[in-house]
Amino acid sequence: MNAGGTAILPQEPFVSHADQLLPVRAVAFWGFTDLSDPRWQLGPRFIRLRTDTSRPNPQKVAVENRQGCELESLRALGSLAPGDSVDHEERWFLFKDVELPADDESLDRVLAPHLRVTR
Repeated sequence: MNAGGTAILPQEPFVSHADQLLPVRAVAFWGFTDLSDPRWQLGPRFIRLRTDTSRPNPQKVAVENRQGCELESLRALGSLAPGDSVDHEERWFLFKDVELPADDESLDRVLAPHLRVTR
């Protein structure tokens, strides 16, 4: 991402321990990913990764995301016979000059009008 950008990954909705005992957030980190890096912000509704040109080390995360936001999408694995084809469509949206509040509840309200338009 360019300087000043922030990746925002929605988390699965919070459910109490009494209501849900199985995991809902499959997350994978690469060997070079440092969660103590201050560019990361882990909240109850969103995972954020900010850009910072003074910190050159790359960061990478993979999140099984059922909330409809992908930074890199993959098509379902399948087999094709010779001569068959498949389409895989991605839609990317950039929102310029959106003020990102620090807390997740406010961020959810700020993003909601933008996400309703794109879905």
